[in-house]
Amino acid sequence: MRKQALSAMYRKRLVWLLGSADDEMFVQLVWAFNLIQGENPKAGLPYVAGVPQAAVTSTIADQHFIYKWELETVLNELLRTPRRKAPSRGPFHQLDCKQYKALAEVINKLRKLENAEAGRWVRNGNILDEMPRIAARQFEWQRGWFNKPQFYRSAFIYGQGACSAHFEHKHGLTVNQFSLLGFVLHAQSVARPIAARTMSLPDLDLPNEIVRRGLDLMSLPMHEMRSKTAKMKISPGPVAHRPSLLRQYPCIAFGEEGERIRSPLSQLVVERVTSGIFYDVVDGGWNVRQEYGVRFEEYGLAFLRAMLPSIQWEAEHDYQTPQGGFKSPDILWCEPDGVRLAIECKATRLSHNARFADDPLEVPGYGDLVKAVFQIWRYFSHCRRKISGRPVRGDAMGMVLTLDDWLVMANSLIDDIVRRAEEMAAERDPNILPEDKRPIFFCPITSLEDTLNKAGEADFWAALELSTQNGRKGWRLAELHAEIVNRDEVEPRPYPFEANLGEVLPWWDVVGAKMATPGQGG
Repeated sequence: MRKQALSAMYRKRLVWLLGSADDEMFVQLVWAFNLIQGENPKAGLPYVAGVPQAAVTSTIADQHFIYKWELETVLNELLRTPRRKAPSRGPFHQLDCKQYKALAEVINKLRKLENAEAGRWVRNGNILDEMPRIAARQFEWQRGWFNKPQFYRSAFIYGQGACSAHFEHKHGLTVNQFSLLGFVLHAQSVARPIAARTMSLPDLDLPNEIVRRGLDLMSLPMHEMRSKTAKMKISPGPVAHRPSLLRQYPCIAFGEEGERIRSPLSQLVVERVTSGIFYDVVDGGWNVRQEYGVRFEEYGLAFLRAMLPSIQWEAEHDYQTPQGGFKSPDILWCEPDGVRLAIECKATRLSHNARFADDPLEVPGYGDLVKAVFQIWRYFSHCRRKISGRPVRGDAMGMVLTLDDWLVMANSLIDDIVRRAEEMAAERDPNILPEDKRPIFFCPITSLEDTLNKAGEADFWAALELSTQNGRKGWRLAELHAEIVNRDEVEPRPYPFEANLGEVLPWWDVVGAKMATPGQGG
């Protein structure tokens, strides 16, 4: 009861502060501090008074650093908090959103609330159950979205063929136009707080009607943001686990005609026009879902071939057995003495509820991971029984390559998925023996990209082998690789598809050359 009372007290204090803030000025305060502790401190500092010099930092470990995911959380709580009305008599305390101490006070209240809630919601007192939720909230922010792999990968998967056609039919502009508009908004937002809804971009071949449609896709007036937030389904749980409307609408419109467009966290604009396009096309029917699944497989295979060209990588193929026809895993690492690595690719992205669900395995999507493990084991069984056309090495492993960070730090969830895969194997193919159930590594594509930015064939395999050791379950591949080599001493390799960006995003050759290029992520 004491923890519940503490949570209620801190929540009440946070609501009181946010309810006394001017909406537009608080949004501007978050925008400014996002830059002060990020891309462009000089642009943000004039808008916030009283910022201590120690707080002008982009070092995440600094005691004055405000985590970006905390900024996202307080913005969403602002949308959930009704404005306080001034009393008929007596003073009315309004949060001074031009002062650093105002944001510091809000963040301190949020942290106290989160700490109090954590004590209530850690299941069975086991902090390990909370680790995947912590990862889901933080890791994307730590890696960032404004980089070449993010733009290319998303355009390659969603910006062509049936996916692109569905997006254009649904929204009245192309993926290329939407991506370019997001790039422009991001560039403007790291320099000034407001973009005009009536912005004209003829030099970029973005007609005014296309700009309007794109802005409608990624922005809403403040009152509509509040209305939609109020209607969102929120399961009981901590404030840190609540869904974020900013992932769908990263821009907020102010003014009588919504003429002032503010992007308080411009990073989310990039997320919306790249990986966020998944949610625009997932309703496109079987053909669309099939296409982006195949394109993800093609991307994974092309990336592995480009980064590790000494390895024989093979695409999925059909083969016949006495029981009928089967398909191999999507990608195979083949050696003269047999298959060394079998990879199944899963292009589904998680909904917010799936990321933070109390029982994730009951959420649609996780069943695909169970099936992927079963399919890899079945293929290894066919190899052992000499009915796949290929032998299998004694040290062979499997990998489930995902488009999303499904299972980072999710130890118990990985155990549950493997257990259900074993149940599926027992039910569907009793010829799958314990020796066929090779270790399976769950790897998001971003982690594979980060790892192969600096890994060679030998240390890549060593990192995979390390994942099978006790205490390494749920680790990201780059972290495992860092246990093998000192990554700080390895020169990063260029992103292999940099020269191809203009093929999937025609605007890139015109505008993209202006993008900063630090390392692979440029």
